[in-house]
Amino acid sequence: MVRYVSSSYSSTFIKATSFEELRQVLATRKWPSDFIIPDRLQSVTVIGGGAVEWNGHKVALACMKDGRHGLWLFVIEKSALSDAPKTETPQVKEVESMLTAAWSQDGNAYLFTVQGDEAFLRKFLPSTSS
Repeated sequence: MVRYVSSSYSSTFIKATSFEELRQVLATRKWPSDFIIPDRLQSVTVIGGGAVEWNGHKVALACMKDGRHGLWLFVIEKSALSDAPKTETPQVKEVESMLTAAWSQDGNAYLFTVQGDEAFLRKFLPSTSS
Protein backbone atom coordinates (compact mmCIF):
# COMPACT_ATOMS: atom_id res chain seq x y z
CA MET A 1 0.00 0.00 0.00
CA VAL A 2 2.89 2.38 0.73
CA ARG A 3 4.26 1.65 -2.73
CA TYR A 4 0.82 2.49 -4.13
CA VAL A 5 0.77 6.04 -2.74
CA SER A 6 4.43 6.51 -3.69
CA SER A 7 3.53 6.02 -7.35
CA SER A 8 0.93 7.49 -9.69
CA TYR A 9 -2.54 6.21 -8.98
CA SER A 10 -4.60 8.57 -11.12
CA SER A 11 -6.53 5.73 -12.79
CA THR A 12 -8.27 4.79 -9.53
CA PHE A 13 -8.55 8.30 -8.05
CA ILE A 14 -11.94 9.48 -6.79
CA LYS A 15 -12.43 13.23 -6.45
CA ALA A 16 -14.03 14.19 -3.15
CA THR A 17 -13.85 17.17 -0.83
CA SER A 18 -15.14 15.49 2.33
CA PHE A 19 -15.10 12.09 3.99
CA GLU A 20 -18.87 11.88 3.53
CA GLU A 21 -18.62 12.53 -0.21
CA LEU A 22 -15.88 9.90 -0.47
CA ARG A 23 -18.01 7.38 1.44
CA GLN A 24 -20.95 8.00 -0.92
CA VAL A 25 -18.84 7.39 -4.03
CA LEU A 26 -17.29 4.26 -2.52
CA ALA A 27 -20.73 2.94 -1.56
CA THR A 28 -22.11 3.46 -5.09
CA ARG A 29 -19.17 1.41 -6.38
CA LYS A 30 -19.99 -1.30 -3.80
CA TRP A 31 -16.71 -0.64 -1.99
CA PRO A 32 -16.26 -0.57 1.81
CA SER A 33 -17.52 2.74 3.19
CA ASP A 34 -18.31 1.93 6.84
CA PHE A 35 -14.86 2.78 8.16
CA ILE A 36 -14.10 5.06 11.10
CA ILE A 37 -12.21 8.29 10.49
CA PRO A 38 -10.10 9.17 13.55
CA ASP A 39 -11.34 12.39 15.17
CA ARG A 40 -7.91 13.94 14.76
CA LEU A 41 -8.21 13.65 10.96
CA GLN A 42 -11.41 15.69 10.85
CA SER A 43 -9.39 18.93 10.52
CA VAL A 44 -7.40 17.93 7.40
CA THR A 45 -8.33 18.73 3.81
CA VAL A 46 -9.83 15.77 1.96
CA ILE A 47 -8.70 15.72 -1.67
CA GLY A 48 -10.19 12.40 -2.72
CA GLY A 49 -9.57 8.73 -2.41
CA GLY A 50 -9.56 5.46 -4.22
CA ALA A 51 -11.22 2.11 -4.67
CA VAL A 52 -8.19 -0.15 -4.71
CA GLU A 53 -8.05 -3.90 -5.16
CA TRP A 54 -5.26 -5.70 -3.31
CA ASN A 55 -4.80 -9.48 -3.42
CA GLY A 56 -8.45 -9.87 -4.43
CA HIS A 57 -9.76 -7.69 -1.59
CA LYS A 58 -11.39 -4.29 -1.70
CA VAL A 59 -9.43 -1.49 -0.03
CA ALA A 60 -10.87 1.97 0.58
CA LEU A 61 -8.38 4.82 0.41
CA ALA A 62 -8.82 8.36 1.75
CA CYS A 63 -6.34 10.93 0.40
CA MET A 64 -5.81 14.08 2.42
CA LYS A 65 -3.43 16.96 2.90
CA ASP A 66 -2.39 19.14 5.77
CA GLY A 67 -0.44 22.11 4.52
CA ARG A 68 2.04 20.68 2.03
CA HIS A 69 2.00 17.19 3.56
CA GLY A 70 0.14 14.26 2.02
CA LEU A 71 -1.78 11.84 4.27
CA TRP A 72 -3.32 8.52 3.25
CA LEU A 73 -5.64 6.18 5.12
CA PHE A 74 -6.20 2.64 3.78
CA VAL A 75 -9.03 0.51 5.16
CA ILE A 76 -9.54 -3.21 4.51
CA GLU A 77 -11.61 -5.89 6.22
CA LYS A 78 -9.49 -7.30 9.02
CA SER A 79 -10.33 -10.87 7.93
CA ALA A 80 -8.55 -10.21 4.59
CA LEU A 81 -5.18 -10.00 6.35
CA SER A 82 -3.45 -12.97 7.92
CA ASP A 83 -1.28 -10.62 10.00
CA ALA A 84 -3.81 -7.87 10.73
CA PRO A 85 -3.09 -5.59 13.67
CA LYS A 86 -4.47 -7.09 16.87
CA THR A 87 -5.11 -3.86 18.74
CA GLU A 88 -6.89 -0.53 18.42
CA THR A 89 -3.67 1.15 19.54
CA PRO A 90 -1.75 2.21 16.40
CA GLN A 91 1.62 0.57 15.92
CA VAL A 92 4.09 2.94 14.21
CA LYS A 93 6.87 1.74 11.94
CA GLU A 94 8.78 2.82 8.85
CA VAL A 95 7.95 1.10 5.57
CA GLU A 96 9.96 1.94 2.46
CA SER A 97 11.09 5.24 4.03
CA MET A 98 7.55 6.36 4.88
CA LEU A 99 6.20 6.31 8.43
CA THR A 100 3.08 4.24 8.88
CA ALA A 101 0.68 3.38 11.66
CA ALA A 102 -1.52 0.28 11.65
CA TRP A 103 -4.42 -0.69 13.90
CA SER A 104 -7.71 -2.61 13.85
CA GLN A 105 -11.13 -1.40 14.88
CA ASP A 106 -14.66 -2.76 14.42
CA GLY A 107 -13.70 -5.48 11.94
CA ASN A 108 -11.46 -3.29 9.79
CA ALA A 109 -7.70 -2.94 9.59
CA TYR A 110 -6.28 0.55 9.06
CA LEU A 111 -2.97 1.66 7.58
CA PHE A 112 -2.17 5.35 7.83
CA THR A 113 0.86 6.98 6.25
CA VAL A 114 2.06 10.56 5.88
CA GLN A 115 4.72 12.70 4.29
CA GLY A 116 6.40 13.85 7.46
CA ASP A 117 8.14 12.81 10.64
CA GLU A 118 6.86 10.71 13.52
CA ALA A 119 5.55 13.69 15.50
CA PHE A 120 3.50 14.75 12.46
CA LEU A 121 2.11 11.23 12.01
CA ARG A 122 1.21 10.84 15.69
CA LYS A 123 -0.78 14.09 15.83
CA PHE A 124 -3.44 12.47 13.61
CA LEU A 125 -3.67 9.03 15.21
CA PRO A 126 -6.70 7.89 17.20
CA SER A 127 -6.57 9.03 20.81
CA THR A 128 -6.12 5.41 21.99
CA SER A 129 -2.45 5.79 20.96
CA SER A 130 0.22 6.47 23.53
